[in-house]
Amino acid sequence: MDDPVKELKGVAFSTVLGSCNGLLCLGTIGSNPLILWNPSTREYKVIIPPDYHLLLSYGFGYDSKNNDYKLVCIDSIYFHAFTLKTGSWRKVVNTFPCVNLGERVGLLLNGALHFTQTTKSLGEFSKAVVAFDISSEKFMKFPLPKEFIIRQTDSTFNLRVLGDSLCLLICGVYTHRVDAWKITE
Repeated sequence: MDDPVKELKGVAFSTVLGSCNGLLCLGTIGSNPLILWNPSTREYKVIIPPDYHLLLSYGFGYDSKNNDYKLVCIDSIYFHAFTLKTGSWRKVVNTFPCVNLGERVGLLLNGALHFTQTTKSLGEFSKAVVAFDISSEKFMKFPLPKEFIIRQTDSTFNLRVLGDSLCLLICGVYTHRVDAWKITE
């Protein structure tokens, strides 16, 4: 079959779950088939996701340490890693609390998948950026500056890649304000 999109026929909410070096990971959030597709060669591989119904987020990228592509599915207890070379899933106990990840699809930058995370403490909401290093399979958390403790639940946060930098767009509905922050190391 030349067209991997036909594999997703009848599947609602098909989307790009990640891209890296010209390869696309297509699928849906949930338990439907996933597809790794190289549009240039028209080759693709159908992947059955891990048998777990509480998947929160996905990511796809290149593992430079092992010279392999890796698809990651993250839930609140485990992360599941599929490598293209082995063609199989591994389930790893997640030692990092990944609940409340803002993005369903991690943004790939510098070998790590990036997500936003919301937490609530003493009635105040705060955000952080969570990164998952594809090669080491370790999570890292980067809190935002103290002035970004969010008191309004209607503020939206979006991660984006701008050149070689990660950016955080913050939009407060009531304040009619948009801030863009460039995150540098």
